[in-house]
Amino acid sequence: MGKPDQTSSLFWLVLGLAVAYGSHRLGLGQLTEPGPGFLLSWSSVILCALAIVVFFQGRRTRGPTGGPSIGQLWVGANWPKPIYVIVALLAYILTFSHLGFLLTTFFLLLFLFKGIEPEKTRR
Repeated sequence: MGKPDQTSSLFWLVLGLAVAYGSHRLGLGQLTEPGPGFLLSWSSVILCALAIVVFFQGRRTRGPTGGPSIGQLWVGANWPKPIYVIVALLAYILTFSHLGFLLTTFFLLLFLFKGIEPEKTRR
């Protein structure tokens, strides 16, 4: 860990604080009757806590401060699979209201499990 982790943890901390502010504006409700912002507020607290932990771990760790360059980051990436998943999710969104939850979700999961990353079910 090092400088890139510290930079990214600051981004997640700012995002967590923004979500906390938005969830507070939605209303937290009571413990027995949670409001629409209750779950978001706890999620943002966890996100901020993890960002702070990563930030301080990055400060404590000694090592190279530079990470891989942008060009090296994408070397060897398997682009067709993520593109197929994005197209499948877009198709899911477009057909959801016409086919219904059960049928649309069945076809999405069937495609993801058998088309994208098939595994043998029998040994």
